[in-house]
Amino acid sequence: VHPGDNITAEVRYLPNKEKFRLTITNDDTGEKFSVVRKSKNAQRSSAEWIVEPPKDDLGNIVPLSDFNEVTFRNAEVKIKGKMGKIESETWANRQIDMFYQDGLKADTSSLSESGDSFSVTWLHE
Repeated sequence: VHPGDNITAEVRYLPNKEKFRLTITNDDTGEKFSVVRKSKNAQRSSAEWIVEPPKDDLGNIVPLSDFNEVTFRNAEVKIKGKMGKIESETWANRQIDMFYQDGLKADTSSLSESGDSFSVTWLHE
C-alpha cells in the first residue's frame, strides 16, 4: 500500500459457517487480502468505519502514522436484512473524533450530502 492508493474493504457474514470474511483490495494494484474469522460475541446489529491505531500482541497501542487524510466513499451496510447508507432513517449514526491524553489526534468530517461518505484528517504529530 502506498500513499494515495484507493482501497476497497468489505466485511461479509457467512451464515452457513457462522463466520465473517474480511476482504481488502488495493484498487490501484489489484492486490487482495482476505481472512475468515469467527466472533463469538458479534451481534451483527451495527457497523463501523474506523481509522484508529492498531494494538500489538500485548495489547499496547502502536503509534499511528501521519496518514494525512482518509476518505470513506460509498459506505453501505446491511443490518437485519435492510441495506442502507451511513445516513439512514433505519439506524442512528455517530461521528467520533480520535482523542488521547495530549489532545485531538484526528478530526472526522460531517457526512456528505449523499449520506455515504466522510473523511478523517490527521492533526497530531
